[in-house]
Amino acid sequence: MKKNLFCIFLVCIAISASKAQSLYIGGNIGYGFRAGSVESYSYDANYLKHVKYSLGTGFNVNLGAGYMFTKNIGAEFNIGYLAGKKSTQHLGPYPPTGTRKINATSLYINPSLVLRAGEGKIIPYGKVGVFLGLVNQVKDFYHMNPYNTIYIATPAITDNRYTYKGGISTGFTSAFGADIMLSDRFAVYGELALRLASYSPKHYKQETITTTSTSSSSGTYEKHIPIDYSSGQLAPIYPLSAIGFNVGVHYYLSKK
Repeated sequence: MKKNLFCIFLVCIAISASKAQSLYIGGNIGYGFRAGSVESYSYDANYLKHVKYSLGTGFNVNLGAGYMFTKNIGAEFNIGYLAGKKSTQHLGPYPPTGTRKINATSLYINPSLVLRAGEGKIIPYGKVGVFLGLVNQVKDFYHMNPYNTIYIATPAITDNRYTYKGGISTGFTSAFGADIMLSDRFAVYGELALRLASYSPKHYKQETITTTSTSSSSGTYEKHIPIDYSSGQLAPIYPLSAIGFNVGVHYYLSKK
């Protein structure tokens, strides 16, 4: 008798879970502010300023799909693109002066576990996931002004461009938000999102352009110069962390 009651109980749970199952697709756009930054310096009006920046600052776009196994537990898989904001630092104050501009981009995937607070017109949720940047690029540009315009007849302007690529950026993500159901199948949502991630490139390309009033020359080194992390001299680790917000839509393809 007890065995039969237990079997009936399991069947009731399975039926309840099956009614809550749903498949949905969606997308969002968002902006992230600096988090998990590194420190550099900048000379503004001949005063030294410490500058903190994260290459994860900037806009991101996501497209993906999700599936709710029950009304409370589900999973999502998103593909996204991060367009990092360019960080500008002023070099100086003594010649040669110049500027440094650095930014990053990343094409990434983001699988997540979803926890929802049931059903209704407004459905709060939370997500935790993994950030895997599959295609990453960091552009680091140095523009150096002429060193001495008094004693040198044709002072040179030097531009150094470094492009870092290769490797996978990794980290974790979380988000807290709410679905606002506009109909049985369509919802808009907003969420507070956190990304803790970093990127260690495997190789880089350097291009140097020297320009004077009479001539210009450029030299591009090997396109893939390996970075030797064992030496400790060329081992950049760039932060891609950010905290910000996303707004988007969900469309439920099936609701049982």
